[in-house]
Amino acid sequence: MPIAIEEPINTYPASGQGEPGIAGVTDAPGVPVVTLADAVVLETNSTYSPNMQFVVTLSEAATAEVRIDYRTIGKTATDGGDYDAVSGTLVVAAGQTSAVIAITTYGGSAVEFDESFVLELTNARGAQFADGAVSLRAAGTILDNDGTGAKLALLVGDAEVVEGHSGQREVVFEVRLSQPVDQAVTVNYTTAPGTASSGVDFAPVSGTLTFLAGQTVATVHVPVYGDTAVESTEQFSLVLSAPGGRVPRAWAGSWTTMPAVASCR
Repeated sequence: MPIAIEEPINTYPASGQGEPGIAGVTDAPGVPVVTLADAVVLETNSTYSPNMQFVVTLSEAATAEVRIDYRTIGKTATDGGDYDAVSGTLVVAAGQTSAVIAITTYGGSAVEFDESFVLELTNARGAQFADGAVSLRAAGTILDNDGTGAKLALLVGDAEVVEGHSGQREVVFEVRLSQPVDQAVTVNYTTAPGTASSGVDFAPVSGTLTFLAGQTVATVHVPVYGDTAVESTEQFSLVLSAPGGRVPRAWAGSWTTMPAVASCR
């Protein structure tokens, strides 16, 4: 089933009489302040996805040309595979208040995690970074588009076991990913009683199930207790909850608490 930054102002003792002096960093008056926004692009299944556009903005129009050096820094996104690493100098013409740095990104059909890199600005001429900073950074995120809908799902099947007259046996729930992904994925699980009683008919279990990179099948084992009572088939459920940590974006909001049922007879 589908389960599916104001810096503190420092004060220093005065060497003579009077109140302490106050030291702080202030922006130079009349010089535009640079800001840089994060950027996002949704990949496509073709070779090239739309360019990722970072917008560099000045707090006021400059009276002369502004030049700012930039470079990309890789994180989870790969240069040449997910985007093209670049470096250069951005020029904002006199009288303008913004300019764009466009980064080439690549598409593909593989189901993968969202990937990111960083754009760093340094060495601003004719403008300044706020609070005396020497650089400015923003994140660029490439959103995966291949794990949407039923294409990426988590499924867990019902299970059945004959409890026996004594001792204990195990009921085994098989949990499957509809297709492999390139990093380990975890999902929480817990048992829930039904007509079978927790601690009497079965041992309650809960924990975290891990699918290693490339793995599509994992199992949860639940002990079931035998007895000699004449009784009808009893049932309990295994409930999967939304995984924590880093998971494919397409899974967000797609999980349900639909359980798998174990029948003990």
